[in-house]
Amino acid sequence: MLLIFGGLTSAYQVIKSYHKNWLAWLKPFILLVIGVLLLVYPISGAAVIGLLLAVYFLMDAFAGFSFAFEMHPMKSWGWMLFNGILSLIIAILFLIGWPLNSLWLVGLFVGISLFIDGFVLLYMGIAAPKE
Repeated sequence: MLLIFGGLTSAYQVIKSYHKNWLAWLKPFILLVIGVLLLVYPISGAAVIGLLLAVYFLMDAFAGFSFAFEMHPMKSWGWMLFNGILSLIIAILFLIGWPLNSLWLVGLFVGISLFIDGFVLLYMGIAAPKE
């Protein structure tokens, strides 16, 4: 429903501001089509979201590794490395269990990842030198 609402809101903005540019209609169209498809085919949508989250976690792992090695001499670089390793493990588990486990893995792994991300960022903020 949020995708449909976002598509309608975006379409309203296009009508008010960019109605002469046909490329401006691309975003509302895509949001509306995806929103309707997810409503009509929720099981397939969950599988696709699971696959997209696997790609997201692979990118998050790469970013975590890059950031950890960039911060290497600092005190909290190990936590960022841990976050990257955890994201990589979650991505692999998503890919192994896809598409059958997508229905319940999405909520579980996104919750775990957000919790660990928040913990790492909180610890890094506490451990950062005061300037």
